[in-house]
Amino acid sequence: MFLGRGDGTFDEGPSPGRVEDVTLAASTADYDGDGHLDLLLLGQNLVRLLHNDGGRAFSDVSLPVAADVGVATTSAWADWDGDGDLDLFVGIYSHDGLEEPTEIEAFVRPNAWLRNDGGDFAAVPAPDGSEGAPLHALFRDFDVDADPDLLQVNDFGVEVGYGTMLWTNVGDGWRNDAEAAGIAALEFPMGALYADLDGDGREDLWFSNLGPTRAFQAVGPSRWVGRPRGPTACRPTPTPPAGA
Repeated sequence: MFLGRGDGTFDEGPSPGRVEDVTLAASTADYDGDGHLDLLLLGQNLVRLLHNDGGRAFSDVSLPVAADVGVATTSAWADWDGDGDLDLFVGIYSHDGLEEPTEIEAFVRPNAWLRNDGGDFAAVPAPDGSEGAPLHALFRDFDVDADPDLLQVNDFGVEVGYGTMLWTNVGDGWRNDAEAAGIAALEFPMGALYADLDGDGREDLWFSNLGPTRAFQAVGPSRWVGRPRGPTACRPTPTPPAGA
């Protein structure tokens, strides 16, 4: 861990402690609302939340996940239940130790959906059909109804029946709207960017991929259309001059 000096340089900071397993990803969030960013580490049989005890020390926080969780690859934070604290999604890519993609059914494991109840986490049932091999996940209000929805970017994709999933928050559960949104047919996506790429005031989607990257132009809340590959992708239609 490195602490910024404020001038573009860094000093080595406090160690979050020894991590025995392979670490693949990390994220930060102030999950208990005390004004300090806490640290989540993910990896091989590793889902470890470290509470920030004031910026100079960290302490382990127990999370309701199995010790042999598998390979945890991605996380996303949002207050999905609207109670004022940050809940957590952890994507589990595979069982521990598998390396052959031909064994895709063995790769797929249930992901972890963890509800934050005032600083204590409880595992909640995952939506039906949410298993996949996620490499990236992000919460955003895709349907513009003031609550967070979840984009779950699954490796392998439609080739093996685990396409990218768009989980719409319907208040008392989740609904996969990826097909209606126009993004279900991705093959081997690696990650996603949600941003207004063409300057029209609507948030587009861009996916990294095992092959060519893919851009999808927004046409409405939770609705996108694929754009041609290449430098013209997501380029806005020119506005004709006045009087033309």
